[in-house]
Amino acid sequence: MTARFDLLEGASVTLSAGAWITANGGGGAAGNPTDAANGTEGSNGSFNSEASASGGQGSDGAGDGGQGGATSSATGGDNAGNSNYGAAGGGSGRIRIRSTGACTASSNFSPSPIRNGC
Repeated sequence: MTARFDLLEGASVTLSAGAWITANGGGGAAGNPTDAANGTEGSNGSFNSEASASGGQGSDGAGDGGQGGATSSATGGDNAGNSNYGAAGGGSGRIRIRSTGACTASSNFSPSPIRNGC
């Protein structure tokens, strides 16, 4: 498993109000409805929202994909159907802000950042 980090670091850090810094996970794919058809894709993680990405919608007995992680944890795929489980949603990454001097971080974050000196 690989963790994703967004690192914002500097002697002086300014993140303006209205800006978005995100590390949201994408939604999981739905399960295969048949051997000849792929499950529908999950949505990409949002780049300007705290909302979780939707998982793919299962059909013909296939399970739905799980939601991507954002401010809360990602969810597992739905176990509907015989063996056509939906995939789990992608977990959110981490945002770290480090500053050795002045720091203004009035932006929107998803998930909440880990702060060091800010």
